Amino acid sequence: MPDTTTAAARTPNLVLRSIRHQMCLSQAEFAEEIVRVAREMGLSLACDEKRVGRWERGEVRWPQPAYRRVLKALTGRPAQELGFVPPYEETLA
Repeated sequence: MPDTTTAAARTPNLVLRSIRHQMCLSQAEFAEEIVRVAREMGLSLACDEKRVGRWERGEVRWPQPAYRRVLKALTGRPAQELGFVPPYEETLA
């Protein structure tokens, strides 16, 4: 289950949004790329612009492992460099 936060505790993931903008992709296009890369990796993942929006709004602070692997393959960056926060770091803050 992904780690979700309440509206009051959300911090937008501006890093992910910036990287997506640098790639010149809309949220829907970014989601399509995630699905494409996942398929190339032999994974079957559902991804759409709503999921990307949840990531960018900070509703999901740490995606599931399969999504983290695909995001790294797509962007060349690990999840923490994409602005995601592992659960163990949230407890230290």
